[in-house]
Amino acid sequence: MANNVDPYYFSLCRIEQEAAHEISFLSSNSLKLDALMQAMSYDKISANDYLKLLKMNYAKYDKMDRTKEKRYCLVKMQMVADAKVHRYKRNQFKMVNFSNPIRDEFLPLFEQRIKALRWMEESKIKKFLVIDVCIYILVLLAFVYGLHISILFSVAIGLFIFFGTYLLFYYRILDQLVVDELEKDLDLLDPLFQEVEVSRKSSTRMSLFSKMKK
Repeated sequence: MANNVDPYYFSLCRIEQEAAHEISFLSSNSLKLDALMQAMSYDKISANDYLKLLKMNYAKYDKMDRTKEKRYCLVKMQMVADAKVHRYKRNQFKMVNFSNPIRDEFLPLFEQRIKALRWMEESKIKKFLVIDVCIYILVLLAFVYGLHISILFSVAIGLFIFFGTYLLFYYRILDQLVVDELEKDLDLLDPLFQEVEVSRKSSTRMSLFSKMKK
């Protein structure tokens, strides 16, 4: 039953256990992981399968001291965890089943968000707030001095626009900006892992990815 819920999780665990004492990933276990990733591409997987794969690739890149690839895996793990909690974030992940309970080894992701993703989000929010404040001031000036509307009414409309655009940014745009930044490092990933990542994208994300590749 568990295998049906998390179709690849236990196979990944076995490979992880067998590779635990290996110095290099250039081994039979590496080949097993490659074969499993090939099977996972364009197949429906669970959130636990995905988190386990990301965790194992993080460990591999850690041994190879590949910093950007490690960051990619960490941030993507946190994004999958966020999608488990917030349903509106799940449309970022094609063919990923979030219905089953998260396994204990991934619970720390739900207790404290990783710094790398927090930093990416905070930097983008700060930039947007500067733009949003400028829009608010321009709207206020236009209403008061251009349309000669009362200051109180102009302030109310300006604040409505300010908070409305912020909510739109936070819930609809911020995640996409983070993904866009993260995908700058997509070409650094190993080909089969990269194929798994591309297979998780929605059609909208796929077309954006194609434009970026050009």
